[in-house]
Amino acid sequence: MAMPRSNVSLFNYADFKSFLRDVQLDLKKQDSKYSHRFIAEKVGAGASGWFSNIISGRIALTSSYRVSLAKFLELPQLEQEYFEYLVGYDQAGSLEEKRVLMQKIVALKGVNPMVIEKEQFEFYSRWYISAIRELLFIYPFRDNFHDLAKKVTPPITTSEAKEAIALLEQLDLIHPDERGFYRPKDTIIENNPRFAIIHWANQMESKGKLGVEAVSRFPRTERDISEVFIPLSEKNLEIARNEIAKLRSKLLTLSESDTESDRIYQCNLQLFPLSEKIIREYQ
Repeated sequence: MAMPRSNVSLFNYADFKSFLRDVQLDLKKQDSKYSHRFIAEKVGAGASGWFSNIISGRIALTSSYRVSLAKFLELPQLEQEYFEYLVGYDQAGSLEEKRVLMQKIVALKGVNPMVIEKEQFEFYSRWYISAIRELLFIYPFRDNFHDLAKKVTPPITTSEAKEAIALLEQLDLIHPDERGFYRPKDTIIENNPRFAIIHWANQMESKGKLGVEAVSRFPRTERDISEVFIPLSEKNLEIARNEIAKLRSKLLTLSESDTESDRIYQCNLQLFPLSEKIIREYQ
């Protein structure tokens, strides 16, 4: 007897575990024998609770079982490839591994654009995209891409400026006003939370490099770059985090009330460990 055909499309998912859960429920509606135990037996897993452990995230899905599951579910070749990428992304041990797999995912044809937008990935991976959006709050730009490119520091190319404006329009983050000048909109980019860490890491990496370069690019009167080493307890670490959050809020308020803004600034606030935890044996 042929296996029932599931109507659940893998390309609508950013989480392979959610897909496996939903496809199993769909198959079971069509034929009650498609239990967790039945699937585990069919793919050659020894433990009856194997499938339950996979979809709950208690155990990893190894390479051999990825292939077995894909064959059992009769996934077409392109979906098998996407399934492999999703599992790899979920179980990747480093941000670099996740970034490589994300690049493969956004390049794959057929994925539901609501699941992962290539434009969102590009927005966060290039520092000057968001810089140009902020610049449009104070710079009257209509169509002189050469001048726009030179207004950014470090300068970008004219073609990069064109691509940035096109991308910002595509994401509905800017629009031309009644005179044809591009102005930012209050639109918020909503991306799938499964991929949020990659967007965040891309943005921090691309803008963090600018902070390093700013030491030599700008005189001290045009920048404020400093650092401090401090031992902290977990209690005081939380207080420090709250103080940094207050500072960010104050800076945003300061910017919103500034009617004479004439330049865009990037402010990176970083607080991170430089040692392992030390067990203190004496006071």
